[in-house]
Parts: sequence; C-alpha cells; structure tokens
Amino acid sequence: YIVLLVLSITSLLSCYHCSPITCTLWGEINNSIATINISCPIIGWLGFGISPESDGIFGMTQADIYVGIFTNGVMTVLDYYHKEATEGFPTLDTQLGCTNDVLNYEGQQTNGMTMMSFKRSITTKDAVCDHPILAQGQNNIILAFGTANDFNYHYSNWATVTANLNTNLPLSWQPLST
Repeated sequence: YIVLLVLSITSLLSCYHCSPITCTLWGEINNSIATINISCPIIGWLGFGISPESDGIFGMTQADIYVGIFTNGVMTVLDYYHKEATEGFPTLDTQLGCTNDVLNYEGQQTNGMTMMSFKRSITTKDAVCDHPILAQGQNNIILAFGTANDFNYHYSNWATVTANLNTNLPLSWQPLST
C-alpha cells in the first residue's frame, strides 16, 4: 500500500526582515519501504528524523536522523543518531557501531530550491540507532534545514510534528523557536 503525507515548515531565518520560507515533506510507504521527500526554497542541507522521545521542545532527543548534504553539486544522504537527552550535533550511525540504513537517495539544487529523496526500510535491523517508521500510528517527525551546504546548526529552521502517516491529510506547522 502507499501512504502519502504532506507537511510544511515556515521559518523566518532568524531575522526580522526575511520572508517566510515554506518547506514541504511528503512520502509514501510501499512494500515496507519508506520513501521520504523534502523540498525547500533554499540552497542548503535538509534533515528528516523520527524521535519517539520527542516532546516538542527537544525534537532531536534520541532521534534517528537523515541529512542530505551537497558537495560540489552532488548530494549524499547520511544516517545519524542523536543519543543525548539534550540538543546537540548528531553522530553518524557508523561511528556508533550501528549501520547506515539509507537504501538509496537522490537530490538536486536548482533555481534556489533544494530537493532530497531517500528510501529506507520502515523497520531496520539496527535496534540501537534506528527507530521504526510507523505505517499506522503516530510518528514524531522532526524537520530541519540549513541555509548553506555545510552541515551545521540549524538555528530556528526546525520543527516537530506528531503525524499518523495513514491519514493522508496535509499537515502544517511552524518552528517552535523563531
């Protein structure tokens, strides 16, 4: 079966004179493989995560995070985990003795837009660094982006939402810190 979810994030890019930016996240689950797609009208990195510990304030707590980074016009999606109970920079799964569970990915940056798509199994064999993507039930989703291609702190360009991927309803949210 296929599940579709559309989400948006609006950010003021930490300044008073900036125009709001709306990023879109959509995906589908087909034969136990999740396809996650993000587009954002910026040139920078994009991040998606699942965090069953998310409380809406510290969305990265124990989060399973996927980040699309562009180097010389070529995108790579990296699999991270944030094991800390506080905010901070996540660690690559492979540096923690876990596995990289990105099955494949693609992306592009054109006309001021960054787009990322990646696939992974809804349930991986990595019980330490990965969380299941629930086809039915609530997922705590985190989304972030950076305004440059070097993966660094996102400032106010982040949001969390709890979503049932089976509802097929568009969901919108705004960053919790602006």
